[in-house]
Amino acid sequence: MNSAPSRATIDRHLDAVYPSFALLAGVSLGLFTVLAKGPMTLEALAEALEADALCERTRLTGGKSILEAKPTGVSSCS
Repeated sequence: MNSAPSRATIDRHLDAVYPSFALLAGVSLGLFTVLAKGPMTLEALAEALEADALCERTRLTGGKSILEAKPTGVSSCS
């Protein structure tokens, strides 16, 4: 009979999934196509992509080191 996987093994597999989802979200939005022109503010991205949920999607990609977020002192995400 096989033993149950360790918590570290489970965590490693879970952590491996999130960057793929973050990349998929960015590709699905066209985020990387828009950003190919250069850095943009969150507000400019929202306008360019016509995306209501852009804050959450950019947090996801930034959290997985796919995009780098630089604080501006202004937050439109609540």
